[in-house]
Amino acid sequence: MPDLQEAQAILSKCTKKLSTYQKEAREISVNKDVIAWQKVNIDSFTDIIEALGLPDDLRQSRDNYPGIASNVLREIRTLQNNIANLEADINLGSPIPVVEAMTQARKIQQQTNNLSPAMEQLRKCKVGLESSSIALKKNLNLQTLLPLARASATGKKKSVFETGFEIYLITTRDEGFEEEGQINMYTYFTKATLLQKKIAKPMADNLPPLAYSMVSQQLRLCHEALQEVKDFVLFVENYVKKDIKNISIFHSQLAEVTNKPLTDILFNIPAETEKVGACIRDFTHKKFLLEELDRAAQLLLMVEQFFQIFKDYFIDYLHEQSHQKNGLLNPETLAKARASSYFKGITGIFRMIRIFLGSFNKQDAITEEILAEKLHSILQNCTIFFGHGEDDQQEVTTFLETYFANYTSPFPHDELLDVSRKCLSTFGMLLQKVMFRYKADHNNVNTYSLGRLSGKIEVRMSNLQKYRKKLTPS
Repeated sequence: MPDLQEAQAILSKCTKKLSTYQKEAREISVNKDVIAWQKVNIDSFTDIIEALGLPDDLRQSRDNYPGIASNVLREIRTLQNNIANLEADINLGSPIPVVEAMTQARKIQQQTNNLSPAMEQLRKCKVGLESSSIALKKNLNLQTLLPLARASATGKKKSVFETGFEIYLITTRDEGFEEEGQINMYTYFTKATLLQKKIAKPMADNLPPLAYSMVSQQLRLCHEALQEVKDFVLFVENYVKKDIKNISIFHSQLAEVTNKPLTDILFNIPAETEKVGACIRDFTHKKFLLEELDRAAQLLLMVEQFFQIFKDYFIDYLHEQSHQKNGLLNPETLAKARASSYFKGITGIFRMIRIFLGSFNKQDAITEEILAEKLHSILQNCTIFFGHGEDDQQEVTTFLETYFANYTSPFPHDELLDVSRKCLSTFGMLLQKVMFRYKADHNNVNTYSLGRLSGKIEVRMSNLQKYRKKLTPS
């Protein structure tokens, strides 16, 4: 059988629970974030709240909190009075039956337990308002303010902002911005660096030295073009550094704003939005850089295309033409043809007679077979890409003298040097012919040749370099 002590025990537990609820509800009522949001007209800041990514239940938390808190505290006071009255009846010896005391105690216990959902709602409101305050300060940055500045720009300001924004996106190191179809210039820099590393790897083994020299020359051109892309990116970086610095200053000032009270932060956002809009509009004065950055991007794409075809297909093609019997670049085939031409016809007969007569003077004999062997050896060992400059000619002559120094000058020494030069020159022209016949795109027969693409790369690299130097202060 229950007694009055059991009723008192129930009331004691209820008293403790209500005291805990009351303390928590009062603490929530004086919470700075809860109080601050009560002062905010959310309807006036709808766009800002949405742009800053504040919790979706902000309005609900703000609107529901006062009623929930008021009801909870009022109910707690009512239950505390009921407990005090029932305890008085029990402790002061009033004639109250045990059954009635237990009934009232259990009713109070049930009512106390019924406060739990309301307290949970109150806590949820508090968390929602606190998280909104945290999100407001955390998300108040350039990434969230720029869309606001963009949306607020109207009339002429809109076109100016869009141009400035485009320049900012392509020149900033901030990775927090992404615009569909927009590539940052530092992406160009990174791609160029990676491609330079690929180009630096050894390739084109087992090619005739002149063919290898041509390959090396083309790879150097690609490396230089990529370096020009990188240099141009760094040039643009320096050219816009004042505007980028203004953005950094804005960042620092914005950090100070987040230390202000909640209402001050919200009221300051329109002014901060205008500030960042002005910073972005200042980039518009660098509009002329967009076209050149686009050219740098095109140059990068050209080098990528050239190197891919060159590495994956063209070098193998050179190897095939160099080693295949009667291949266009086969040194042995070319050497035999040149040697045969030297001794061909009436002129060739006279040469053989003169060489035969010279042999009586202990002149080294030169036959078609010997000349073919020497020319073949020259093509197999000459590392100098034949050119028209004096240094090139002198270097080639010095190399050829190692083959013909023992022959009498002027005949046949000078003629042998001449035929050797022509043989080298022919090989060089054949290399160019191959380059200018080989398509830069296997899937498009109408595309230009690898040689023409190489020429375009050289011209575009030169133009980009000239433009950069033109804008660089002396």
